[in-house]
Parts: sequence; C-alpha cells; structure tokens
Amino acid sequence: RLSPRDDIAQAMLIDASFAQGRVGEGVQHVDALLRIAPHLRAPLLASLLQHTGNSELVEAMVKALAADPPWRGALATALAGTDPTQAEAFLAAMANAAPLTPAELAVRVEALTALGDPTLARKVWLQSLSETDRTLDGSPFDGGLEGADQTGGFGWKWNDEPGVTIAVDANDPAQGQQSLQMDFSGRVVRFIGPRQRLVLSPGTYEIS
Repeated sequence: RLSPRDDIAQAMLIDASFAQGRVGEGVQHVDALLRIAPHLRAPLLASLLQHTGNSELVEAMVKALAADPPWRGALATALAGTDPTQAEAFLAAMANAAPLTPAELAVRVEALTALGDPTLARKVWLQSLSETDRTLDGSPFDGGLEGADQTGGFGWKWNDEPGVTIAVDANDPAQGQQSLQMDFSGRVVRFIGPRQRLVLSPGTYEIS
C-alpha cells in the first residue's frame, strides 16, 4: 500500500491532478513531494517553471512558496537556469505575495538586466533595502561606504584576494561613521578592488 509520504504516491497524485486540470490540487501534491524528496526539488521546479504562462499554476506556486516551505531555497537556483522572461514573470508575481529572499532578488536583478532594463533592476533592488539604507542612494550608491554591508545587487562588491585583507573600520574611520580598510601583506597581488554597477543616462561623467 502506498503511503502519502511515499514519493511515488505523490508523483502519481501530481500527474492525476494536472491531467484532470486540478492545478491547485496538483501543486499541493508538488509541495508534499518536495518536502519528502529533496533530490527532486531541482528537476521538478525546473520542469514546472517552464509553464509560467499558466496563470493558475503561477498563482498556486506563489501561494505555496509564500508559506516558506523547506524547498523554497531551491527556487533561486532553478530560476537562474530559466529564460530571463520566465524568471522575471514568476519573481514579479512572488514579490507581490511575499518579500523575495536575497538569492531570489539577485536572480530577479540579473533577469531584468538581461532583458535590457537595468533601471528597473536597480529600482527593484533599491526597494528591497531598509529605509535607512535607501538614504545612501546616489551615483555611486553609498559613496562614503557608510553601509558597506550592502554588497549585492547595485551595492559595493569586492573579492577576497590572497595578500589583501578588506574590512569595514568603524573604530577609526577616515571620515563619517565607517571606512573600508584594505591591508596589504607586502606580497605582489593582482588586486581588483571595490566596485559596483552603475546605471547612468548617456552623457559625460567625471570620477572624483
């Protein structure tokens, strides 16, 4: 006898529900299956996300994900491998139901950028920040490195490089509340340094 906790039973119920047009019920079984079979999360989500044109499916999936199930962490990876149009359509619906996770937000930013709309990508990223962090907006964002924890999206980025230690110094800042401190060990290094993406209108700019 098959048990509700049997992945084969849940897979059969998913097939039957979708075949009979009971999309909401099918997604309930998807939820149950992904809870008991972590190894199926990536392939099953990738398969379902190919059908973002089905509004009933998207609505049911968003409702399930908004409850923050244990398989939600697999969503961003699955979306990163889909067409940017599909990823943006799904994540826009998700954002209307619940705040995106940092990983989901990163995928949405990349999808919008790939679709040729970096302005909207930056707006979506900025709206995800706290009210305090949004006051740091400018070109560049947080030019004084006062909120250096914002290291994703359109904030500052830097790599950990051998021979260089990068840290936020709030004890003895050069100015303001904190500075970015870089200590070099004396060895030859190939150092890229802090950087961020800018969204600028056409024109001539001076970096100072």
